[in-house]
Amino acid sequence: MRKNMGGIRKTLELKGAEPPAVRKGQFFIISAVIIASLLLIVSHYFSGFGAISLTKNSEMSELGYIGMIKESLNNTAAFSRCDALDEEISSAENFFSKKLAEQGIQMTAAHRIASCNSVRFSFNLSSQGFFSSTDFSYP
Repeated sequence: MRKNMGGIRKTLELKGAEPPAVRKGQFFIISAVIIASLLLIVSHYFSGFGAISLTKNSEMSELGYIGMIKESLNNTAAFSRCDALDEEISSAENFFSKKLAEQGIQMTAAHRIASCNSVRFSFNLSSQGFFSSTDFSYP
């Protein structure tokens, strides 16, 4: 650093020391980098908590269909005439199979009629990432 004091020129050198403005600037930059890094780490940590799993949602809807299908097939067996029981059950199975296919869920169903008031049902639901097999009897 050079100063001109009353016609005398003096040179003042500060070895190893920086002006205070430079130290403040370095501190600001280092602080900004540390704060940005911490915010990035915290955001990555919390991002997993807000992630939405579309697979879980589809599994929940497929699980809901199982009870609805069982109830419908039981009601069909309960309220159908004996001579039309096979036709009514097949119609209900085909209806569910078509409606579920529209939503990307494949349904395969079978039934066996032992007597007018005894029916054994079996159906499978499958889609991408989900498979369910259900067997039950009426009554």
